[in-house]
Amino acid sequence: ILGAPYASGILATGASSGARYGYAPVEESVLNRVKAIEKVCSEHKIPLKAAALQFPLGHPLVASVIPGAMHPDQIRDNLAMMKHPIPDSFWRDLKNEGMLHPEHRFNRMIELDKTLSLIPVEGVGIANS
Repeated sequence: ILGAPYASGILATGASSGARYGYAPVEESVLNRVKAIEKVCSEHKIPLKAAALQFPLGHPLVASVIPGAMHPDQIRDNLAMMKHPIPDSFWRDLKNEGMLHPEHRFNRMIELDKTLSLIPVEGVGIANS
C-alpha cells in the first residue's frame, strides 16, 4: 500500500486557504471533512499532522510511512509527529463522527518511541541550501 500521508498537503496544513488535496485546489466537501477531523484533533489535543502520519500504521498491511521532507527541520517535525501519543479514544471518536468507515478495525499502535530513537536526524543526507 502506497500513499501520501499528508494527502498532498491538506493534512499537513489543515483546512486553510490555499490548502491542496491531490495537488489541486481543495473541493468544499474535502475541506469540510478536514475541518471535522481538526475538531476531533483539537478536542484530544492531537496535531492533525500526527494523526495523518500515524493513521496508516493502524492497518495490518502497512509496515511503514515515508513522508517527504526537503529540509532537516521537516524530518525533525515528522519524527515528533510520529512520537506524539494518540489514545485509542481519538480513533473511536473519529469513527463516531463518521470520519472513519463504520466497519474500520483500527489495530493498536506499535511502540514507536524505541524504533524512532534509532533514526539519526543530523546528517541524514539532505543538502542544506
